[in-house]
Amino acid sequence: MTIISTLSKIPWQEGFILGMGIVAPSGQPKGFAVQDFSVADSPVRTENKEFHVISTENQMEQILDLSVSADFNIYGIKGAFDSSFSSAISYGRKSLTYVAKFDVSWQPSVFKSLPQLKPEADALTPEELRNRYGDYFIGGYRKAARFYAVYKCTAKTESSLASFRTMVSGGKPDVFTAKGSASFLKACTGSEINIDCLILLDGVSGETSESFDVEPNVVSQQFEDFRSRMVGVPAKALLYHYSMIKSTIPAKIDTDPDIMSLAALIYKKLSFAQATINDIHPSYRDTMSNRLTCIQNDVQYKIPINLDMKPETLVAIHNEINQWLSDEEEIAEYEKFFGMVKNCDKSSVGGDNDNTNYWKVGYVTYAGPYIFVEPVHSDRSQQDWHIGWRKWTPAWNDPKYRIVGFEVFANWHDGTDGNWHKTSGDILESHIEFAINSCYDRGLDWSIKIYAVKAAKFIFD
Repeated sequence: MTIISTLSKIPWQEGFILGMGIVAPSGQPKGFAVQDFSVADSPVRTENKEFHVISTENQMEQILDLSVSADFNIYGIKGAFDSSFSSAISYGRKSLTYVAKFDVSWQPSVFKSLPQLKPEADALTPEELRNRYGDYFIGGYRKAARFYAVYKCTAKTESSLASFRTMVSGGKPDVFTAKGSASFLKACTGSEINIDCLILLDGVSGETSESFDVEPNVVSQQFEDFRSRMVGVPAKALLYHYSMIKSTIPAKIDTDPDIMSLAALIYKKLSFAQATINDIHPSYRDTMSNRLTCIQNDVQYKIPINLDMKPETLVAIHNEINQWLSDEEEIAEYEKFFGMVKNCDKSSVGGDNDNTNYWKVGYVTYAGPYIFVEPVHSDRSQQDWHIGWRKWTPAWNDPKYRIVGFEVFANWHDGTDGNWHKTSGDILESHIEFAINSCYDRGLDWSIKIYAVKAAKFIFD
């Protein structure tokens, strides 16, 4: 496939040196094919402030620029700053991330003189050159200085988070100013939002990228200190294909474009998974974290740097990450349903001429995805009259399930059904027992139905 002759979005890595060869599509350094050369920094720079509310996958994709772009020829490479930033972002049903970004970007460096191949590299065939020195060489950089404030905002309830999200999305306060910071903190207090704040910065004199936790009310002071010290450091590498120096070198690689696109998609979905791991309920977080680590190891060790591999291997890894993301969504849905069941009206008595012959307690169905509410037990008792009272004590017990609802039916509709009450067990437990009594000198005809979900999927206590 034909590849892009100049790449400008590749994060600058520790150890990068002007003239260093780079392999596509992995980004692996590979020798020096060009003679020493130098570049001149540009004095022209631009400054930009942005504020983002991140509570969805699409919002995260936009802020991390994870969509497959023209530079997807180098698909798996991240700078230290970018890695710290992406790992700091998370979102969930009760959490979101508010990001305040200040970026200073300089125009690209320029060659003082055009690079030339070393004689030994110039003597190689295109295939030999690629095998020994890769596809590109580092021909320059774009300097940058960055100051990001990352606020992890966690609410007590989904409704309070929704209210807070609406509030900050409408105004997006400038937390780099004292006034904007005070406005943001007031919104957090009003919605009972807990905040954890992380500062990430690079491009200051005498220091590399750094990150540190701070109290939210000192962000504006930290920002002013940063502005007084920023000088800019290489942030993006400029990669030039060797065909720029020697036109007889074809700007092509043999990698299947479908395989390359799938590899890029896997890296993208891994970033989504990393953003949601901390919001998974503690009952399931360790298991899901271990699974994600295994997938990351598969990506690291099973995907060769040149993507010279069978499509089946990539497809299998892609299926793994898809299943992980699906399972994470399922856990979140079950946690939501658990909260609904926990907060429902748990009536435990009825009957005795209350003009009702049917009682439903809890949930017998669920309209959302993933969850199957099972009718796990039903029973009926019909007893003829005799002097005194009739009594029925139906019960159910199965530790593999947790009850989410039940129905009680009085099958006579003439007001002489008697009454029922729950004697032990309850919603969200694995057992339940009832006592059903007839009226005096009457028989009875009652039914019960019990509904439950698998206990292993309902551990949110």
